[in-house]
Formats: sequence, C-alpha cells, structure tokens
Amino acid sequence: MRLVGYIRVSTRKQAEEGHGLDAQRALQHGWAGQHGHELIAVIPDVMTSRRTDRLHGREAAIRLVETGLADGLLILRWDRATRSLIDGQQLLERSRAAGWPILDTNGKSSLSKSDNLMTNMEQVIAEDERERISQRTKEGLAAARLKGKVPGRPAADLPGMTVHMLADLDQKGMSARAIAQTLNERGVPSPGGGARWSHSTVLRVLRRAEDERAEAAS
Repeated sequence: MRLVGYIRVSTRKQAEEGHGLDAQRALQHGWAGQHGHELIAVIPDVMTSRRTDRLHGREAAIRLVETGLADGLLILRWDRATRSLIDGQQLLERSRAAGWPILDTNGKSSLSKSDNLMTNMEQVIAEDERERISQRTKEGLAAARLKGKVPGRPAADLPGMTVHMLADLDQKGMSARAIAQTLNERGVPSPGGGARWSHSTVLRVLRRAEDERAEAAS
C-alpha cells in the first residue's frame, strides 16, 4: 500500500533543531518497511495550539490520499494526528466515508471495526491528557504572576499585556497583517520600543510565545 505519513511537533525549536521530527520520520519509515508498505512522503506540522484549521500539513497529506496519489494516511498515534476529541472524530468520519484508511504504527486501521473501541479510547485518553497539561500550565502561570513574573513573554521589552493582546487577536482568527494593523492603530509599541508593527514581527512574537508555553507545559 502507498502511504503518506503525517507527523507533528509542538514547537518551532523542535522543528528547527530536528528534535522529534527525525525520530518520528524514522519510526514511520521503519514501520512501513516492516509491513510491506511504500511511504511516498512524510509531511509535518508545527503547532502548539488547538486551532485545527492550522494543521496545514495534515490537510496536505490527506489531499494526497484523496486525489489518489496515496492509498492511506500513516500516523504514529492519535494524539500526534489530532488536537481535540471532536477533531479526531471528524477525521475518522472523513476516512470512513471516503473508504481510505488511517493506519497507526500500532497496526490499527480506521476502517477496522475491531479497532474502533481502542481508537476511541486512545482519543479520550489524549483529550484528558491535553486538559491536564492545560490545567498545569494555567496553574504555573498563576503562580508566576503572584511572584511578579510574566511567563511566556517573547521579548524582554514587551509588556505581558501586549503579549496577551496579540494572543487574544490571534485566537479570534485574525491574520498577522490584520493584527499588526490593529496594534499600530492602537499605538501599541513594538519590540524595542518601535512605533510600527509588521506582520513578520507579529509572527515572531506569536511563535516564540507558543514555544515557551509548550516548554512550560512539558
């Protein structure tokens, strides 16, 4: 079977330094070879938040399957392939409705009725773990604030309020250019005390904040 692999890491630091990605690629290639499958590509995502609309790598991998260039999608585990229980169920339904399989390296298939219970259990467990990590992160942030610290600050000269403002605008689905324009209109100083924000500066701040939140949760 021709498979396209999908892998994900939580921080850009991991992606840039190869931590996680290389290991995941090696596991997928090893599993595919052992089971007689051809792995035609391995596509990654780098994302910490639960914004599943930003899983562009996963969508690209699925499109390869849906257009007939591959026969199925290979993942390591369900917690690497999804960011929420609802998203996981939607991914399963997409696979089953079209008749192409999602295989994991434990040998389960989305098209196998006998694997349904275990797959569902894995997704519930992954969702519970995400909630636990989120709660630990919130508790850590609250404790740091009580000590007068602002964790997750992406630049020493950026107030915590500015970081929270960027995160709020990002969660509302605004593009980096729209966020930059909004900050400029509000007169919010950019890093280094500059007067103007650019979309690239917004992206840098958001990416570093994501990295630091992921490290705090690990």
